[in-house]
Amino acid sequence: AYGEALRLYKQVDDRLGQADVQSGLGDLESQLGRNDAARAAYGDALTLYKQVDNRLGQANVQRGLGDLESKLGRNDEARKAYGEAAVLYGEIGLESYRDSALTAIRELNTQK
Repeated sequence: AYGEALRLYKQVDDRLGQADVQSGLGDLESQLGRNDAARAAYGDALTLYKQVDNRLGQANVQRGLGDLESKLGRNDEARKAYGEAAVLYGEIGLESYRDSALTAIRELNTQK
């Protein structure tokens, strides 16, 4: 279904739609434990969200990347992604989301 949606969004040159599909695919691949595929999908989504200047999409992808990297024990990468998410959430006024990303960083810091 994601592949078909992506094909259709590409046909009509809808980069926001493509980004949303890639983000959803990243979430799915992460849940299935396909970590490299998840990271690739998130990377594609991030690029597309940047192209259309969608900071909420960028923030959500960074949060997903943070969750993925944290799950894999890659705490430095997780901190970086959560930090990016926190900044973006703060810029668009989503304080509770920003606080959640900052909490994730604090939790990682207690793990060392």
